Amino acid sequence: MVKYWVDIFSGLDKVEVNALEKILEQKQRLQEELQKYLALRQNSQDKENPEVQKKIAFCFRVMSRSFADPSEAEESFQILDQLNDTNIWKILTHLVDPNTSFHQTRAYR
Repeated sequence: MVKYWVDIFSGLDKVEVNALEKILEQKQRLQEELQKYLALRQNSQDKENPEVQKKIAFCFRVMSRSFADPSEAEESFQILDQLNDTNIWKILTHLVDPNTSFHQTRAYR
């Protein structure tokens, strides 16, 4: 897999390298914001607290900017927030954990 990426990366020009770097930076920001949201969700005992709701809404706004249709993405995050399946939250936490291996990530997906 590394050889594949090296072959692709070596064929890119400066503009394409810059575009790839920007895409990876955006992906990292999205992952970091999702980690903040998951931590906030896990650590807050009272989700009805207006301050907690405000922080969650801000996380949704920041994350939704990473998508083509931010308003639709924000709505989807709000729907996701209402899910009570603990398994989904465990999987999401593992997926955004930088220590999760590629093979573990594929298994979770």
